[in-house]
Amino acid sequence: MRPNSGEFWSHLFTAQGRNDRTNFWIVFALCWMADALAGSLTREASGNALAELVSLTLIFGSLGVGTLNMIKRLHDMGRSGWWLLAVMVLFAPLAAMGESAWSSDQTSMVAILAYGLLSLAFLLLLGLLPGQRGPNRFDDVHPWWRPRRLGVLSDDEALGEDDL
Repeated sequence: MRPNSGEFWSHLFTAQGRNDRTNFWIVFALCWMADALAGSLTREASGNALAELVSLTLIFGSLGVGTLNMIKRLHDMGRSGWWLLAVMVLFAPLAAMGESAWSSDQTSMVAILAYGLLSLAFLLLLGLLPGQRGPNRFDDVHPWWRPRRLGVLSDDEALGEDDL
């Protein structure tokens, strides 16, 4: 059974369920492309109110979808989404120290470097470590769009000849 596009898009906007590694990277790439488009719009159309509104919409939409994506990936690993808040709280002092990143202050540069390395490590942790096999407390199906791997498929989940 393959997901239809409606299931994929509706799954983006919820923190319920789980995301396997493949879906995590697909959604990460979509968010990255939205951010790149927003940056391009901001640079090319400075002063254009409509372009700036579209850019802000893309940035905040990407932030929301990316956060939900990370929460579902944590769910797949058997962890609560609250772990993401803990990580953000731990990273906040580094981000604050690096606020003046483009100054010559070495403390700011070290803070930005540490923040970047820790963020990359967290991203790789989410994207490369396997999730829990089988059902867990966040979802009884792994991942959201695949049929059950454990037990017998119900009549509703059984694959027909069209699905093969």
